[in-house]
Amino acid sequence: MSHLLLLSFFVDLDDFIDIYGNPDETGKLPTDISEGKCTWTMVTALQNANSEQRQILKDSYGRQNPECVKSVLKVFTELKLDDIYRKHAKSSYENIVRTIEAPTFKLPKSIFYYWLDFLHKKPCI
Repeated sequence: MSHLLLLSFFVDLDDFIDIYGNPDETGKLPTDISEGKCTWTMVTALQNANSEQRQILKDSYGRQNPECVKSVLKVFTELKLDDIYRKHAKSSYENIVRTIEAPTFKLPKSIFYYWLDFLHKKPCI
């Protein structure tokens, strides 16, 4: 279970970095929108979008068109996905720490803390 929480933390961070990260710092080019990947950012946008925003996402997501990518990014900005992510990441981090510190946790804690700290300090913006 704990390894799945850590994996989810990594995947969500990777999705966030694709949209909001600086490619010079992260080494990751932003392609998730144009490739139409199922990401934390898109799922969260759909959960929070109104009907007009949802239609823009439907019409523009997964299109190899710079204007479509801009439309999606505009909706992400309107929804304040960066703020939503930061709250989500903080909550996820705290949940992982609680799991590691639980009396029933039998795996080497140092390995989990190493990766959790590595991911938590990863450059994003």
